[in-house]
Amino acid sequence: MSVLGPRRVLEAIPLNITGEETDYEFRSSWLLPIFRENIKNTELAFFVEYFLPLAAKCLSRSTQCGASGDNVGHKTYEVIVFQIWSLLPGFCNCPTDLSVSFKSVARILGVQLGQRKEIRLDILSSLRQLISRNMDNEDNKAEIARYSKNFLPILFNLYTSVPGGAEEAGQRLASLETTKLFLAISDTELLGTMFDRALEKYRTETAQFTKDAIIDLLRVMMPHINQDRLQVLYQETSTRLDSKDHKEQKKAYRVLEELCRCQSEECKKFISSSLATLQQQLLASLSSASPSSQAPRLRCLLHLISGLEEPHPDFVLSVIPEAILSIRAVNSRARAASFSLLIVVGEALQRWSMDQDQDAVVRRFMG
Repeated sequence: MSVLGPRRVLEAIPLNITGEETDYEFRSSWLLPIFRENIKNTELAFFVEYFLPLAAKCLSRSTQCGASGDNVGHKTYEVIVFQIWSLLPGFCNCPTDLSVSFKSVARILGVQLGQRKEIRLDILSSLRQLISRNMDNEDNKAEIARYSKNFLPILFNLYTSVPGGAEEAGQRLASLETTKLFLAISDTELLGTMFDRALEKYRTETAQFTKDAIIDLLRVMMPHINQDRLQVLYQETSTRLDSKDHKEQKKAYRVLEELCRCQSEECKKFISSSLATLQQQLLASLSSASPSSQAPRLRCLLHLISGLEEPHPDFVLSVIPEAILSIRAVNSRARAASFSLLIVVGEALQRWSMDQDQDAVVRRFMG
């Protein structure tokens, strides 16, 4: 199956499912789970031509059976529909015809993604496969990116919607991972527009869940926006570093952590131009930092110091007491970050003192 592909296999072994059966034996349905595990490097067009219409017929028949009280038929066709959609990630694993076939399925995927939560994870997985497998193929990447303006609003909506249970909570996380990949290939003008809209929504939103979700989206957009927007986001979140709401404060530190860690050219330029402000902000906010913010705060300092090229010995020495105290933190992530921070401080002092006696540098560090 993985060598010949589904088209040739089905020519030799027909699936024999039409959606019009009078019995529910489906003697060849064993092919579907085997296809799911083995489809790759094949025609995406075949899924569009053969499996999509079949899934639609089976879904219609399932609905009809349910309406007429035929529970066996309803459940049986429902399972067939799920099995057919589970094949899509395989068809999106390095498809041979993506540049000509994706346009025929993109709109359908967008509609189904927003409306049908029972197949949402398969669609999200398929989109991630398409993008991740084509990051080095400029033509294919450009073809997928053409539809970013269609998929990103849907993905944003999925992530900012309150989940109705564990299943939808998992779908939210999958939508965020898919969003990250779309951000990596999308046009900068589109991303700027999406960022501006999200920030405006954040400022006017009153529901705390939605505000928290939007700040997560703004955080993952950070590597793809320009300095001006980074400055706006920093100003928007830095005031919340002293918030009495510990959850809000932690979110603010997570944004600052991403900013300090980000390796995009725009982020590096922003850090360089705002270094003095960042240092002052981090030192001034120590007294108001809650225990839940300890780990992201320490990681902010860690990333900031590890990226310093010019010597700032007073600043790095001033964070040592906090790092030492945090070694006894209850939070294991805070303890790990504090150890890493101490190492980074020592490395920075050595890096800036290559022409000095290293024993003296260590004594200064230990003192």
